[in-house]
Amino acid sequence: MKFSISLIFYFLLSTTYAFKLSPMTHTLELTEKKRSALFYVDNNSDKPQAIQITMTTRQMDEKGKETNKDIGDDFLIFPDQIILKPKEKKAVKVTYTGDDVLKEERAYRFIAEQMPLDFSKKKKGQTTNIKILLKYRAAFYVAPEGVKPDLKIVPSEIKVNKGRVSFDIENKGSAHKVLTRMGLRISEGKKSKELTTLKGVLGENILAHSKRHFSFMLPEDFSTSKKVKLELFKIKK
Repeated sequence: MKFSISLIFYFLLSTTYAFKLSPMTHTLELTEKKRSALFYVDNNSDKPQAIQITMTTRQMDEKGKETNKDIGDDFLIFPDQIILKPKEKKAVKVTYTGDDVLKEERAYRFIAEQMPLDFSKKKKGQTTNIKILLKYRAAFYVAPEGVKPDLKIVPSEIKVNKGRVSFDIENKGSAHKVLTRMGLRISEGKKSKELTTLKGVLGENILAHSKRHFSFMLPEDFSTSKKVKLELFKIKK
C-alpha cells in the first residue's frame, strides 16, 4: 500500500511540476558563420513554469570533482528567463562572443532551473503545496575546427596495492572524451583480460588537457600480481 501511495505521489509531482531540457550535451563547432546553438525547454506539465537560464565554465580535477565559474562575456543568452504555459515549448539561443581563435575545446555548463514561483491562487489560510524544483545541467562545448582527444594511461606499468589497481588517464588532446564503448585490457605477461563494465571508470568524461585518477579491484585470476599493464581499447559495435 505504501508503495502504491509513493508511486501516485511521485506521478502527481512529476506531471504537475516537470519540465524537460534538450539536448543534454551539445558541441558548438566554431566556423565563421556558426556562433550560435539552440536549447529547448519543454513544459510537459499542466501548470505554468518559470525557468531561469544560466551558464558557467566547467573544470574537473583528477578525482572528477567539478568546479564552475562565471562565463564573463563569453556568451549571450536569449531569453535567460522564461515563463512557459502548460504544454508549451520554447527555444533558448546561446551565442558565443568569446575569443575568435581557440587552440582547444572549451567546456561549459548550460543550466536550466525551475524558479520558486507559485502561480496558483490560494485562499486565506490555505497551506502551500509541496513543490520539487528541477534543475538541469547540460554539457556544452565550444570547439574550433580540427580538435580531437588523445588518451593515454599513465603509468604504463602499474603496481598493485592490496588488490587494487590505481592509475591515471591523461587526455593530451584538444577535445573532451567520454569513455563510452571503450574498455580496459589488463595484462600480466601472457595473461590478459578485457574489462568492459568497470563502474566509476568506463562512461566517465575526461576534458581536454586534463587528467583523471581511477582505481578498481584486481580480477580474481590476477590476485597474485604485483605489477600489471593497462591499455584502452574500443568496443566493437
